[in-house]
Amino acid sequence: MNLQQYPPHKIAPADLSPELLHRFGVVTWAEPLPVTNAVKTVRLQVTDLTGAPFEDVVAINVFSNPPGPTLTNTELGQGMVMVNDETSDLVVLTDSAGAFDLQVTANEPGTFMILAGPTGSSHMLDCSSRLTLEFVE
Repeated sequence: MNLQQYPPHKIAPADLSPELLHRFGVVTWAEPLPVTNAVKTVRLQVTDLTGAPFEDVVAINVFSNPPGPTLTNTELGQGMVMVNDETSDLVVLTDSAGAFDLQVTANEPGTFMILAGPTGSSHMLDCSSRLTLEFVE
C-alpha cells in the first residue's frame, strides 16, 4: 500500500490488509440507562473493523474535578473488572461478545465525561468515542 496516495485520516478499512481488520478494535457506547438518580448503566462495546465482536483489555476513566463517580461492572453484567473496582479508573476485560456492562454511581449531581482507552495489554483501539453522563438530584 502506498500511503502517499491517501490524504491524512482518509484510509478506510477496505484499504487495509484483511489481517489488520481483525486486529484493530473500535470502542462504542450504548445509550445509558438510569437505575436511580445516582446510578446509571451503559454498555461499552468493542468490535473489530469488520464489525465482529472483539475481546480486549480496556481502561475506563471518569474525568472530573473534584473526583466524581465510581465505576464497576453491573450486577450479572457482561465483561470483568480486572483492576481498581469501584474507583473512577477501571481496567476491564470485555467478554467474548466484546461487551462490558458499566455501572456508574455519582455521589453528587453533575455532568461527567467517561473515556475508554487502550492499556499496555490492549490491541490497537480506536477510543475516540466519548460518553457524557448527567446526574441530577
